[in-house]
Amino acid sequence: MKRMIPVAGVIVVAILVGLGALVLARRQIQQGAASVPPGAPRLQPAEAGQPTIRCNSEVTGEREEIFSTALFMPQWVGTAHDDIAWETGYLDETAKALRSYFRDVSSPTLPRPYLRFGHQPTDGYIDSSGALRTGYHWKEALSGGQWSIDDYMAYVYKVEASPQVVVNFGTADAADAADLVAYSNGTDPDDPMVGLRRQRGHIEPYSVEVWEIGNEQYGHWEAGFYSYPDGSIGSRDPDAYIRRVNEFATKMRARSPSPIKLYAPLTNWELNSYPDAALRSIIANTAGNLDGYTIHYYPLPADGGAPEMWAGMSHLLGEKLKVLKQTIQESTSKPMEIAITEWAGSAFPTHMGRNWLTGLLMVDSYIAQAEQGISIANYFASATPRGVPGGYSFWLDGDPSRPAPTLTAARETARHLGPQLLETFLVGAPTAKSRSYIGEEFDFPVLSALCSEGLEGKNLVLVNRSLSPQVANIEIGFPVDGTIRITTLGATPQAESVGVRCSRYEAAQEFSIELAPFSATLLALGSGRDGIGALACGTGVEISQDLRTPVG
Repeated sequence: MKRMIPVAGVIVVAILVGLGALVLARRQIQQGAASVPPGAPRLQPAEAGQPTIRCNSEVTGEREEIFSTALFMPQWVGTAHDDIAWETGYLDETAKALRSYFRDVSSPTLPRPYLRFGHQPTDGYIDSSGALRTGYHWKEALSGGQWSIDDYMAYVYKVEASPQVVVNFGTADAADAADLVAYSNGTDPDDPMVGLRRQRGHIEPYSVEVWEIGNEQYGHWEAGFYSYPDGSIGSRDPDAYIRRVNEFATKMRARSPSPIKLYAPLTNWELNSYPDAALRSIIANTAGNLDGYTIHYYPLPADGGAPEMWAGMSHLLGEKLKVLKQTIQESTSKPMEIAITEWAGSAFPTHMGRNWLTGLLMVDSYIAQAEQGISIANYFASATPRGVPGGYSFWLDGDPSRPAPTLTAARETARHLGPQLLETFLVGAPTAKSRSYIGEEFDFPVLSALCSEGLEGKNLVLVNRSLSPQVANIEIGFPVDGTIRITTLGATPQAESVGVRCSRYEAAQEFSIELAPFSATLLALGSGRDGIGALACGTGVEISQDLRTPVG
């Protein structure tokens, strides 16, 4: 995507106009052209001096499977979660809701979204007292009392996802990781791990394609960072990390008869886990055995919870990804993927997943991830046991009947962010300032936008990062007939529900729209778009005029 950010235009503060009830209309073809349904209002004409977004038909890239997610499964870290009814509560309650999510966000031209199994407890970690907590040992889990790889795969099938598994890098060894690959993918009847799987009643291989070699090994909180199980220096030493990653990758790949993708942790999202020279050495000396690298994205501005400071974090993510891509390209000639295998719109524990601040930053982050070609992005997390505090869920307090703003944001964005990215220009957006928690100050445009195309047509996703209303001119560089459907998501930053406004207008090539404060606006461009309308539309729920809270 190409962007130009000149001097800011004058911002016109206005109230959104032309709200109409959502009318589901089928495309009608009369004499070779789409007719305009009766009563569809006209969009406002373009206004001089306002920011302009232009969508052209040229394809500039491909959007990958960024609507994947992860399970929050802390059962193996100790006794704190022993009272949770994992099988009859958490898993049964979430399966139907999560299956619905995966169906909503799936694209027929991409793999099924991935459901990641593994996070900090997988490697083991250093607890608050400084003690080492051992990680997840998959063979022990087969004996019961913990979630096993068989339990996980049964859940993957139930929710209709693609599997994605993290192996224990911090408190296990490469042979153990290779055994897990053989257990999951092997077909050789003479392999003991294949025999074990079949003995347990799973005759056919699981064929897990995506594997991660550990979790956040660049972090001092992770087992393996200071030292490895054999007592040798850990991942804090780049050379030691290189040797161990290559050992894991070589042994794991050798045990899978089907192709697999191997990713290894590289650095935090702000790119300061290792000195630049060390980072380049890790890439140069591991790329030959890997398919890609992972980072995790948990944004945190310097000045706490002010929404104005949070608003620029997705822009900073995009800029960091550009730098990381360039660093990888300069360090190896092999094309390497980047996966963001844990991320949230804001950092834990007070914000993650619970409010519209997180929901809006989620939409904004999807734009950055799509633009920068992220291969897999796993929102953390899709679900957590009912009653567990914090925001590790698409549902408030783990209750599938109470969708969090993040669920609405993900589902609606997925329906308007197609696999083909179209040339997008953003000109004249005002800028604001923010600062990351490591003290990095930066300017960012208060608008972000991305045009795309899916099987059902072309779309525009547009985010207003400002707490003030904005006006934007839209230019469409390809024919648009019939109607333009506009869905707006918005609320106050701390709201735990999100307002949804659905409107349909007569098609136009140039027009202006008024963007509510701190909102996401999703445009389906052209006729025949019944299937692309927002899922929350047409529910009979009246949405308040100011998009702050649903009413009625």
